[in-house]
Amino acid sequence: MADFVLPVSGKSLSWQPLKIGRQHELILSFPGDINRHRLATELLISRITHYDAREGRPSDSEWREWDEIDYEAFQEEVEVREAARRAQLTSKRAEASGTAGVKQRLSAAYEGLEAATKVYARAIKEVQDSVALWEQERHPLGQTPTSK
Repeated sequence: MADFVLPVSGKSLSWQPLKIGRQHELILSFPGDINRHRLATELLISRITHYDAREGRPSDSEWREWDEIDYEAFQEEVEVREAARRAQLTSKRAEASGTAGVKQRLSAAYEGLEAATKVYARAIKEVQDSVALWEQERHPLGQTPTSK
């Protein structure tokens, strides 16, 4: 289980990866392309085990009040931690020898690279956001300095 604090609202939550059975139940409960956007949200929110100092996930009205930044930050947290978990568990399985061992080691390396890439992408986005805020403060309303 992992703890996380939503950056805008400051609400705390604990979450854990979904069991495969629960994941399949959710997928079957949202059939068709028209419901795909709802499925992604439900898969994310269903990982929450404790919310705002109480057991259980947030109610529909509670998570709908989240700021977009809160939602995206939690989504990124889940992606990064689950990719790191997959990489760690894959590398433990990769101790076999022969062709199977090589395939498992390559898979573990790929999972590790995927997790690192997500962390790197998050860091780049934070730098870009900081630069954009700095530029806004430096040049309000899109004004640029005039050269003489």
